[in-house]
Amino acid sequence: MKVLIVEDEILERKALIHLKTEFEQVSIVLTADNGEQAVKMAVQERPDLILMDINLPLLDGISAMKKIREQLEDCPVIMVSAYSDYEHLRGSM
Repeated sequence: MKVLIVEDEILERKALIHLKTEFEQVSIVLTADNGEQAVKMAVQERPDLILMDINLPLLDGISAMKKIREQLEDCPVIMVSAYSDYEHLRGSM
């Protein structure tokens, strides 16, 4: 399984990458640190799963997810965020 991790904060990105050790199915981990890079990498690499932060530079996670879905409509995206308000949750759904 190929997983794309999109997180601009280095410590959080490293923590998400570390999760790979817990899942044998994950063979390739790709990373991006902004929304524009995430879209480009997702279309190019066609990951099996995307873990994406909502608050990203250049293009926020929700907008990046929408652009990715235009070309990879079946790719599952799990939104990751420290936000606790309902508006961010609703936007990511």
